[in-house]
Amino acid sequence: DGAPVRATFVELAARAAVDNLAKTLSVEWARHKIRINSVAPGPIDTYGFARTYYQGIGAAVAQAYADAGARVCVVDIAADLAEAQAAALRASGADAVGVACDVANRDQVAAMVEAAQRQLGPADILVNNAGITRPAMLHRMTPAQWDAVLAVHVTGSFNCLQAVAPGMMERGYGRVINVTSAAGLVGTIGQINYSTAKAALVGFTMSAARELAKFGIVVNAVAPGAATPMTETI
Repeated sequence: DGAPVRATFVELAARAAVDNLAKTLSVEWARHKIRINSVAPGPIDTYGFARTYYQGIGAAVAQAYADAGARVCVVDIAADLAEAQAAALRASGADAVGVACDVANRDQVAAMVEAAQRQLGPADILVNNAGITRPAMLHRMTPAQWDAVLAVHVTGSFNCLQAVAPGMMERGYGRVINVTSAAGLVGTIGQINYSTAKAALVGFTMSAARELAKFGIVVNAVAPGAATPMTETI
């Protein structure tokens, strides 16, 4: 019934998240002489570097795919921003549409994917790049700050991949890129929610790659060191 597969999928993501939680806590609490350790499953050696402006990494990725001849669906929680980026791509000769969507909302994701595939055709590539920050030190972070970040980064990535995976599996082809962060590999101070979410995406990526490989779907993660509008307030 798929339950063991789903359990393993969640377990791997959770283990990666817990490992990064320990790393972040060890940095934050070092000055209090509190030591925290965890056993890591192994090194992660997928790194990248990006410095982007306008709408950050997502805009640069969309432009790169458009330049390569791909049809692009630009997704943002704000409809005007999604359409503005899509209009810029169309002005450069690309076939692009903008769709508003809160990726943490399953119904909105389903509607977004349906609209994108109706206008552009089947989705062959998914880039999970949606992200937010809600900075606060561990002892001051509210449940709302914690939940909001994990909902967008982790649940949002799951919602989007689950929405497009069946079509990719049926066609025997798909490419998925999950954007994690250096924060998910070494931890950060004042962003334990963000670091934990990005670490969870590592486990999410590894498990999805194993599950989907036999269907011709390649799943990877990149961990950029980026300066974007989202990071300017940190």
